Amino acid sequence: MLRSATFTIGILLAGLAFVGFLMLGGMMAPPPYSVVIAVQDIPAYSTLDPNALGIDAQRINSQVAQTLVLREEIDQYVAGFVLENIHAGEPLRKSAIVASGNPQAINRLALVMTDPDKVAMVIPVDPKTAPSQIAPGDWVDLVVGLAPGNISAGSNTTFSNLLTPPTPVSPIVSFGPTPASGVRPVPTLPPNPSSMNPSMNNGSVSATDMNLPADKVVIQNVPVLAVRFQQVPNPAFTGSGAGFGGAQPSEGTSQPAYIQGDIQTMTVLVPRSSVELLTFGKDNGRVHVVLLPAKTAEAANGAQSPTLGITFNDVLAWMMRERSQAAASQSQPIVAQPTQIAPAQLQPTAVPGMGQPTQPSNAQPTAQPTRANANSPKPTPVPPATIPTGLDIGALLVPLTCGVVLLVLFVGVVRFIRTRRRDSGLV
Repeated sequence: MLRSATFTIGILLAGLAFVGFLMLGGMMAPPPYSVVIAVQDIPAYSTLDPNALGIDAQRINSQVAQTLVLREEIDQYVAGFVLENIHAGEPLRKSAIVASGNPQAINRLALVMTDPDKVAMVIPVDPKTAPSQIAPGDWVDLVVGLAPGNISAGSNTTFSNLLTPPTPVSPIVSFGPTPASGVRPVPTLPPNPSSMNPSMNNGSVSATDMNLPADKVVIQNVPVLAVRFQQVPNPAFTGSGAGFGGAQPSEGTSQPAYIQGDIQTMTVLVPRSSVELLTFGKDNGRVHVVLLPAKTAEAANGAQSPTLGITFNDVLAWMMRERSQAAASQSQPIVAQPTQIAPAQLQPTAVPGMGQPTQPSNAQPTAQPTRANANSPKPTPVPPATIPTGLDIGALLVPLTCGVVLLVLFVGVVRFIRTRRRDSGLV
């Protein structure tokens, strides 16, 4: 009876061990990912149809799962534009679908360019023309500055007129003690002030009378796609940073070989109709970047507001007006000394052709940057079919092996105890 009871207890313990290891293996194994797969061939350059998709539970590495479309992300990619062929049974790769907010755009910008009227353009910048703290996802305005030395004066007559020196202005303010008569002469504007003062000419100046330099906001509410910084050798780096054969670096060589330097370029999403204007500004002037508050730019939704810009004529007219008002208001002797004047009442000049590209009356100068396909109807997602996954042999193999090994050990221990007891005469 003792032999029968020992065998029964051994079998019971082995069964409990098997069940325990099975439960422990299920708890320790990561849960499977619900991966979206293609149930039929999806050709390249087509719209992603939800009827061609299914769900399959797969145990994969978490880094691999980040590159695939999961079940909870399917709504973001449905009706997206497919760039690569996807065969039946293959998982849906994020790198093959154009969709707004695609994280794989860090390697390929075309994956987030969903608006056919928008293009990506590289803007050369430096710490003097753009804040170094700009990051992808920010919104900016682009300002083009043109200087006299950047445009060839012999290119055509129009540019020759633009590059002519400004109209000479005779001295209009007298400095020094007040005359004996006690009346200080009031400064006067030039003989033909209408060409210099926009406010006296309905805010317009002809292109032949305008003088460089000039600055103008050309595109507003532009999203930033990427930012590139200069890579500077790290003076604190003393080793190769990696051992032989790609081994991990030692504690003494943990410093990186290169560190981030000054900002160099920005990639922005601009209206396609503004490419020529922005290229002209890059080739013949300098592009300045103005960082916008994220909340303001998001609310603007790419709206473009007309601006007057500013030229040498505007600055000269403002300066002459300020000097006239300051001289007329003085009743005490004036000591010749420089005066700091803040441009508080500047009235810039609206210049046809400089601020916006010439287009027909029924067209806008620049396409308004709106969020791509924000209001376009999307096909109603059809619940994808679930593909049966079957038995996961890998998840059962480890606990099953452990249970068999434990059973063999237990049986061996029981047989050893029985042998010892038999040899001792106890059985």
